[in-house]
Amino acid sequence: IKGGGAWEKLSSTTASGASLVAFGSSLITSAHRDYRIIMSQIDGSEDAGVNMQISDDNGSSYQTSGNYRYKNWGNNNSGENTSSANGHTAANFLPADAEWSEAGQSVSLIIDIFNPLSTSHFFTWAVRGHYNEPASPTRHGGFLGGGAWVNTVSEAYNAVKVYPTAGTFSGEITLYGRAV
Repeated sequence: IKGGGAWEKLSSTTASGASLVAFGSSLITSAHRDYRIIMSQIDGSEDAGVNMQISDDNGSSYQTSGNYRYKNWGNNNSGENTSSANGHTAANFLPADAEWSEAGQSVSLIIDIFNPLSTSHFFTWAVRGHYNEPASPTRHGGFLGGGAWVNTVSEAYNAVKVYPTAGTFSGEITLYGRAV
């Protein structure tokens, strides 16, 4: 179903030992206002965060100054609260205690990106997800958050990349677009 606020699948990739997955201007177009990235049961080669960076030149270069402002909150089944801060060179989506590099450990994320082609608002996103650590003791956690790239509102951003902060990752990563 296209238009009317429904999500349309634009691209899907099965990452296998990948250092990043990028979606460029052939996918991030004026045909859709908002975008959703679903990272389903992603396994990492190391315990690390998952980052996102944006580009206004179809991925030739990515924004790396400390203008990614965000806040993420999480809680695990041991009752521990976790969070991550802001002002970094990329948006980070995992709580500090998330571990996902051993057998059976994984993370799943939904990243919503709001009108990245706007030249009158900051680039903004919201994230929610879950991680599981089946090693003893078994620990699972959920998290949510959001943020903005607060450098300039006059730029349209037409490429996004997601990547682990260390090592590589594997799993299904899908981009959806929402027409309005």
